[in-house]
Amino acid sequence: MKQHQLIWRAFSAAFYTFIGSKDFGKPIATQLEIISSGIARWHVVTSIFPEKALPMRRTTFASALLLSLTSFASASEPAYVGTWARDIAQCAVPQEQEGAPMVFSEKGYDQHEAHCTFKSVSGEGSVWKISSVCSVQGDTQDLNFSLSLDGKNLMMIDERGPQVLVRCN
Repeated sequence: MKQHQLIWRAFSAAFYTFIGSKDFGKPIATQLEIISSGIARWHVVTSIFPEKALPMRRTTFASALLLSLTSFASASEPAYVGTWARDIAQCAVPQEQEGAPMVFSEKGYDQHEAHCTFKSVSGEGSVWKISSVCSVQGDTQDLNFSLSLDGKNLMMIDERGPQVLVRCN
């Protein structure tokens, strides 16, 4: 198999894997435009200078592949994503029971009968301010809180005060 065919297959695999990820459509949209414009430039250059076709194709696809892989790596989820509890024993409580641990995703969290969807998340690294709308047994209300990661503990501070949580394995 020729080098440009290998590059194209690797690029295709990375591209289609990324399209299936939950982050597709966020800042990657800009990077996809860059890939598209690179491919469009390749078509223009190769139509004017056919002798440049193979080297230009390798450069374009290699650049596109590198850009895709870089984007995929930088699209990692925030450190608060996961299952958190007041103590390790709480980690064993199933979600169907009262006292279950909190299960955070990038877009919200669930804990037994409480389901919160994040309206906005600001911050990065290890500190976040979150505005959410939560539903508990049909009752909906807004909830603003902050999360901060300190070593292995997650501190959640809301109107009820601080809670120190440990990550469940």
